[in-house]
Amino acid sequence: MPLLAWPHHGDQRVNVEVLETVGLEIWERGWGRGGSRLRKGEEIVEKINESMTNKGLRESARRVGDEARKAWEVEGSSNKMFNKIIEMCYV
Repeated sequence: MPLLAWPHHGDQRVNVEVLETVGLEIWERGWGRGGSRLRKGEEIVEKINESMTNKGLRESARRVGDEARKAWEVEGSSNKMFNKIIEMCYV
């Protein structure tokens, strides 16, 4: 799912930069941080529509979703690591 980001606090800005770098979201930097600049509902709706109709964002989101599913398959990297952690906790 593509994202529209509007970071406000803490590590949100770093998280948004990572998502933007891999092509998963639109970050409207001109909106400012926190409550520094109020936005009209129409502006937010416009950006939501843009994020949902952007073919590049949708393709990136699909690709990342496919990779995440593969990682949780029986021989996937996330599945293997999770099982190692469980083993370490109960050994």
